[in-house]
Amino acid sequence: MNTLIKHRGFSIQPAIFTTHKIMSPRAISQAIKQRDSKNMDTSKLKILVVEDDPISQRVAQLMVEASRYEVDIAATGKEALGLFLKNHYALILMDYGLPDLTGVQITRLMREIEQTKGGHTPIIALTAHSELAKQACLEAGMDDFTTKPINLETFNRLICHWIEKLK
Repeated sequence: MNTLIKHRGFSIQPAIFTTHKIMSPRAISQAIKQRDSKNMDTSKLKILVVEDDPISQRVAQLMVEASRYEVDIAATGKEALGLFLKNHYALILMDYGLPDLTGVQITRLMREIEQTKGGHTPIIALTAHSELAKQACLEAGMDDFTTKPINLETFNRLICHWIEKLK
């Protein structure tokens, strides 16, 4: 994890930053070991992160990669739908507010596609919006809801919960 996050002339070294908590590489390693103790093979699982903010994209990417999953990033609803049609994802993390469509609209479209093609990919709302958005997300067909910022421990718990359901 020697990747730097560069933003406005600053470089951030390998720790996961959230508003609530900074996770050191050691804490990340411990969280991964805890997850791996459940004997989950994550080498072939891919997660789609739908997020328009570049910093949030990078943080989400680092968290997914630190958890040893593959990751694709979509910045718009159109990108997300294109990736969803081309790839199989174990899980989708969906931002609520995007520039072209809302996470609710994208989820509804993905659920319509699944009705035609079959299957069900868990979609988790990952948003800074309040609890008011939760009902809309769940009614649209999202499977779970969590608010940003999210730390790695909470992230791993959430991911493990939904990946376990796939088995």
